[in-house]
Amino acid sequence: MNNIIEVNDLSKHYPDFSLSEASFTVPEGCITGFVGANGAGKTTTLRAILGLLEPDGGEIRLFGEPVPFSKSQSSSEGRRSSDRRALADRIGVVLGAGAFYEGLTVSQMKQIVAGAYSQWQEKEYQELASRFKLNPSQKIKTLSSGTKMKLALAFALSHRAELLIMDEPTSGLDPLIRDKFLSLIREFMDKGGKGVLFSTHITSDLDKCADNIVFLHQGKILLEEDKDILLDKWRLVKGGLSSLTEGKKEFLNCLRTTDYGFTALIDDPEKAKQLFPDALLEHASIEDIMIALCEGRTSPLSTAGNNAERRMTSS
Repeated sequence: MNNIIEVNDLSKHYPDFSLSEASFTVPEGCITGFVGANGAGKTTTLRAILGLLEPDGGEIRLFGEPVPFSKSQSSSEGRRSSDRRALADRIGVVLGAGAFYEGLTVSQMKQIVAGAYSQWQEKEYQELASRFKLNPSQKIKTLSSGTKMKLALAFALSHRAELLIMDEPTSGLDPLIRDKFLSLIREFMDKGGKGVLFSTHITSDLDKCADNIVFLHQGKILLEEDKDILLDKWRLVKGGLSSLTEGKKEFLNCLRTTDYGFTALIDDPEKAKQLFPDALLEHASIEDIMIALCEGRTSPLSTAGNNAERRMTSS
């Protein structure tokens, strides 16, 4: 399986934030979920992948070729410009903010976008526009958030893109529209030879569609793993306080206690069964796992008498 995106030791430094030696891949045929809290460095990474931001270190390859960054100047500038145009034809971009000229109509915006691609497919766009019920004479500023995302996806899928890069595309959308949006992404992948890098903090979307998960936290990659393998490792444990001894706490993550019992996460299902045979074990979500990786091991304080949830992170 070929890698559509290869990020190796990517670094970018700002006065108040640093992206540090980030490395991950997006294999052909995979939807890769790129997750992390706001400010983790997701947008910085995506801008570097798109050649819009020159990193301080590292290398990015798309379809096996180095990304030609726009900042550099030399005698080969003309060739780099041509390389960027060729890459643009192969990449569809969907941004959560829309990135449209609000005063234009849908039709006027389409003319601008179509002119940026050498392989624009007008027939495919019109089919998608009809499917999405896009009114060509409607002003962009009057469109709902969901309709703007449909328009962005129609643009991204109308020039024979092989890679979709999406930055928070479902943020602010209601569950029904998000579900339809994810169905379109799966249709794109069904054509074969495609790849998706899906940056989001709405991890429930990735539970439904992602193949791989890359987790970025405070500028560093904490995890890159097959989603099904990741979910199979973790369990949410719910049990009574009588079964919670000091020796067992060291195996738990995100431990929380109340007057009535405890909840925690553990990354070893067999160990969980051994330690807590009478506890309720549930599959953890991606969000549960991300929180566990951020918070680490926890040691609870007693909550008897006030029913308050308190926790202390151990070293």
